[in-house]
Formats: sequence, C-alpha cells, structure tokens
Amino acid sequence: MLRKEFLFIFFLSFLFYAYSQDKIQIITNNSDKYSEILPLENLQFENFSLEILLFDDNLLTNNFAGSINYLENNYEKAPVLTIYIDPVNSEPKIYGINKKNLPGMDFTKIIVKTLNIEEEFAREFPFMISTIIPKNSLTQLYNSYNRDIALIQGKTGYYTFKDILDKINTVQNSDKLYFVFNIMNRVVYMNERYIIYVFATSILIIMLFLVIISKPVNFHLKENFKFLPAIPFKTMQVFINAFISTLVISYIVDYSQNNQIIYQSPLFFLIIKILIILFIYGISFHIVKDSAFSNSPYFYMLFSFYSSFILFLILSIIYLPLGLIQLWPIFCTILFISIKNIKVKNLLFLLSPILHLYIFYQNFLYSDFSIISLFINSKYLGNILISVILMPFILLHESLHRFIGRKRKKHKNSIDILVSLLTLTVTITLIAIVLEINKM
Repeated sequence: MLRKEFLFIFFLSFLFYAYSQDKIQIITNNSDKYSEILPLENLQFENFSLEILLFDDNLLTNNFAGSINYLENNYEKAPVLTIYIDPVNSEPKIYGINKKNLPGMDFTKIIVKTLNIEEEFAREFPFMISTIIPKNSLTQLYNSYNRDIALIQGKTGYYTFKDILDKINTVQNSDKLYFVFNIMNRVVYMNERYIIYVFATSILIIMLFLVIISKPVNFHLKENFKFLPAIPFKTMQVFINAFISTLVISYIVDYSQNNQIIYQSPLFFLIIKILIILFIYGISFHIVKDSAFSNSPYFYMLFSFYSSFILFLILSIIYLPLGLIQLWPIFCTILFISIKNIKVKNLLFLLSPILHLYIFYQNFLYSDFSIISLFINSKYLGNILISVILMPFILLHESLHRFIGRKRKKHKNSIDILVSLLTLTVTITLIAIVLEINKM
C-alpha cells in the first residue's frame, strides 16, 4: 500500500516538475530546416524543456495559419522564449524586440552574440524599442498572445542553435527591463538595477536644480509670459523647414531618375536634410525681427531645458531606459544655465546634440531602410519627430545668440548670415556630389 502511495506521489511530483519547468520553443515554417534541427529535442537540458514545431506559415504573404491555429488552441503555460526561424537566403537578422514582450536580457544577448549580429542589434535597439522600426506582422501576432518571441530570418544551422541552447541552459533569471547601446564599436548592456539607479539619480539632480533656480525662473517667466506663443511658433517653423527639405530631396530623387539613391547614400541625404533645415531657419531668423519675440536669453535657455525634460519624460513613458538618451542634452543644458562664461556656453551647446548625432550616424551609416524612410522620405511623422528632437538645441542656440549679442552690445548679423551662406554652399556641394556619384 505504501509503495503505491509512494509511486503516486512520485508521479504527481514528476508532473508538477514537468509543468513548472520553463519551456523553450523553436518553430519553423520550412520542412528541411525542421528536419535539420529536430535532433535537438533529444539533447538534455537542466533548466528547460525543448519543443520543436513545424507550422504551415508563409511570411512573404502574411499567411500565419499554422501559428494562429496553435495560439488559439494551446492553453499550456507560455514558453519562457519562442524562437521562430524563417530560413531565407540572407545574413541573419532578429525581429520581435519591443517594449511589450521583450525576451530576457541574457536570452537576447546569447542569441545576437551567437548569430554574430550583436553590433547591428545594439545600433538599432533604441529604434526597435520606440517602435520607430515597424514591428514584423508575425511578431505582432505572437505579442498579442503575450508570447516573447525572437524571429530569426536568415541562414542558420543545427550547430548554431545547439550553441544557443547550451548557453541558455546556464541562465537562471533574466532581466526583462534593459537597454543595449553601441559605444565606439563596443556593445554595452544595462540591466534593470542600473537603469533604475541612473533614472532615480537623474530625476533627483534635475529636481534639485529646479529648486535652486526656482526664483530666477519665476522672475523670467513673469517678465516674458507674453512671449510664450513663440515656442509653438518656432516648433511649427522647424516642422515647415523639415517639410520643405523633404520636398527638395524628393526633387533630387526625381532629377536623378534613381528611386534607390537615398538608400545608396543615406548619410549624405541625412546631412543634406539637416543643412537645409538649418539654412532656412538661419535666414528666417533674421527676416523675423527679434522684437516679435523675447530678447531675454534666459527665456530660451529655460525653455530649452523644459523641452529636453518633457522629451525625457515622453521617452521614459514609452520605455523607461529610452529616456536615458535624453539625459546628456539635459545635463549640458543645466551646465549651460549654471555657467556664465560665453566660451564654455559655446562648447556646451556644441556638445549637447553629440549623443543624438552618434545614434543617427550609426544607423544611417549601416542603412536600416525603415529608419531612412521615416526620417528622410516621410513628410509628416518623420518631420514631426525631427522637429521635436531639434527644438531643445534650437532654443539653446537662440539663447546663446542673445548672450553673444549682449556681450557685443548689438547683434552682429553679418557673421550669422555668412554661416547661413556657407551652409547653403555645403548643401549644394553635397547634392552635386551625390548626383555625380549616381551617374557613375
């Protein structure tokens, strides 16, 4: 009798262990790939069980019949990770990274390192998380069922996945909140604990700064309250400039008779677009008289800080670690406000956009079509994003311009006009270079 009870308890314990053990799924839509990786199920793993499935899906036509049937009729505990293999004839690329259903940091790290796509992944991570890069339809389907999925499109093999699974088997717990970035070709992973430390410290410093400058802020806001409409006006002005630059680039594409010219020289076109925006803004800066707006450098300086802080909060709401990108311009602006030396203010103004420039440079250099299309071709959404990103720096420039004008006792417009004309010359030269390269 005791033996039967013991066997029954053992059987229940085994079932409980089998159910509670984490499961990793590998899914493919290709029968040859399925046959190749099926022997992986015979391997023994301590920390998870493995399931390999073949679904009747066609990603080219967005026909996910096999996945839909499985997701709608399967009520088991969700796998800790689903790896979907679409074996197209290209270098591996990973999809499915988004703020809602993010595979654990250690899982992601192992997959991208083993596939040798870590640097590319780190460059694109901020855009993936902010959903600026559109989500793949298949990953959207799995995310709607709260499944963490890594869609791998490209050439992979049995030994690649054996290596991935062997490394994943050592993972105990994996952070779900993390950030990945690329600094000087070195990939850095920041986990949840450090993100919260940095975020909390930054908020504390910003709040202390606001308390310290509260009296001067109140004074300058009262003195310049009637000029508040200048902020939305200037934002709209930047958007219109960006819109015009998009039309100019469309004309260049039509003139070249090559629809792919933007994707062949994306960095050139990003520089051209920014230069056109700055040239139009520089000229209009002198056409619209300063008397229409506040002449106080403190007014623009403070609103540069506020706009940076609001952008920081928006990015943090989208995905907490994403807000970290905006901390650099915020601290540059804080120092700009605190330091009186004009030369140091100049230096801080030049340094403030450097992190944003680096991120865009990395992504445009390696030609991610989704980002290029958004920021260069898009007439509305892309230009709205450009306007929002540029506003803190433009307001900081407005402040610096007025500080320099005070030092000189009057505005020396000749230097600024010369800079605007130089900007136009560089822009035209770049356009000529791009068109000449296109003819070759």
